[in-house]
Amino acid sequence: MQNRGFPSEGPSYDGLLALHPSPEADNHQHITVNDTQEDDGGLDDSGLPRSHAEPKGKDLPELPHDILSLIFWHACQPVLSARSEYGPRWERTFYPLWLGKISRSWRETAWASSELWEIIVLRINFKKIGIQTDLLREWFGRAKGRLLDVYIEEPHRAHKLIIPLIRDTRSRVELLDLISQHSEQFQRIDLHLPFHLYQYFADSTSTRPTSEGPAYPLLRYASLNFREKEEVPEIPELGFKEAPFLCTLSLSSFRMRPNGLSFCPTKQITRLVLDSCRNLILKNLLSDFPRLNELTLTKCKFSHSRPILGGIVHNHLRILNVEFTMQVFAVPRSHVMSNSLPGLESISICVAEPLRSVDTQHIPPFLEHSRSILTCLTLEFLITAELEYQLIEFLSLPAISSLRELHIREYSIHGNLLRHLLGAGLGRTFFDVLHPDEDPNYLPHLEIIEYEGLLAVHAIDFIEPLIVRSRIRTRSDDPPSYEDSKNLGISEGVATLRKATIKADQYSEVASFSIAEYTDPHYVWEIIQLMEEGALRLLNMDGSLWE
Repeated sequence: MQNRGFPSEGPSYDGLLALHPSPEADNHQHITVNDTQEDDGGLDDSGLPRSHAEPKGKDLPELPHDILSLIFWHACQPVLSARSEYGPRWERTFYPLWLGKISRSWRETAWASSELWEIIVLRINFKKIGIQTDLLREWFGRAKGRLLDVYIEEPHRAHKLIIPLIRDTRSRVELLDLISQHSEQFQRIDLHLPFHLYQYFADSTSTRPTSEGPAYPLLRYASLNFREKEEVPEIPELGFKEAPFLCTLSLSSFRMRPNGLSFCPTKQITRLVLDSCRNLILKNLLSDFPRLNELTLTKCKFSHSRPILGGIVHNHLRILNVEFTMQVFAVPRSHVMSNSLPGLESISICVAEPLRSVDTQHIPPFLEHSRSILTCLTLEFLITAELEYQLIEFLSLPAISSLRELHIREYSIHGNLLRHLLGAGLGRTFFDVLHPDEDPNYLPHLEIIEYEGLLAVHAIDFIEPLIVRSRIRTRSDDPPSYEDSKNLGISEGVATLRKATIKADQYSEVASFSIAEYTDPHYVWEIIQLMEEGALRLLNMDGSLWE
């Protein structure tokens, strides 16, 4: 699956699936995207899809089949939608079976291109689950044994507001059984289901004959998401121990079992994402996942059942991402900081409150305790004018001086614009201290800086320190070793700033900026040249360029 962006809400069932696979049929039946919505507009009185005449359209250009298949494949790739209340969702902007509605030659090519059917996005619909099962069976057939990426979702309203009849339950079991029969083809699964439906997957793997081999022999990525907000169940056991290549595991809204994640091949997993999970003991997680390279903790709650007696040393973790609400921020901080992560290179911290000095004070001692050299730091928090100096002081510490990349985002950038009046956003002082003449030991290795949020400045010249840093040609290519970072009394040179991005509205309620404010045409030309080279990017919040 390609990199995913953020499109709009998708249909209830992904794309079109023909009931009859034969491309020669003169009266080919189709189900359109709207046919699977709640209005039933595409079904006749018997609940079957209405017939459509043979699609008429232009024939395909004379290109090799593999080239046409590649074009079709790119057109139908799903993307990951913006985070909804149910978590990220897979969406398409174009659907495989739309190709079959253009002309017979398009359909013949699409039906014969097995790579077009590698990705299955299923949103269970109670009213049409029988049709979905039939269509899914044909979809598996067209995939011709290829590796599959599978996304399954039962919309929240379906299992929250509707009590399914017995026949509906049987229909869902039949559908899930069909899916589990092809588990040996899965390389990625993403499940967004009510808890009781996970049991069907667990049962299918537990009853699988050993003669058939492991249930998930090719699975590399698994994401399990529980949908109810009123309860947080224990993580279901899906037999992932039979997934010898599983390297990424993502869990959302579950409670940890007393034995942790023993149902998974924890010794081989390199990326772990936990979102809104409870009863975590970080020390146990780190010890259970010795090869973990990246750990993401989002709004998780840590266990208080027993005290943490010291931490552990984890040599492989390089990336740590943490997001906490205001209520639980203070608790997990101590859990994280008590461990030693000497290989740590990147930290991302997101918190729905100001990043107070009492919070940032824990990070440098943690880095020193871990003897780690931090090269990338991402901070997302509520920015206020009075905290700007505390942020500068934090970034001035020797333990932070090794940074190559700095990303700062204002937490409430999607909130109300009245925060302008409250002094929200970075001000002139933050940018002025980046000038190498101010302090050559302030972030001397910085090569990439990005800020997204409100600006508490009143003139375009706030970018001058960034331009000066981009001119530097004498640089220190490598960040210091741990021992060197303890004594930075003399700068070895400031690195060239390769990329600076400011994402803030050019015209706002309190200020406006224009490159034309500079009276020196050579300076204006230099700014334009940096923007053309991509070294300087000035963007509005909607992504458009500044004028």
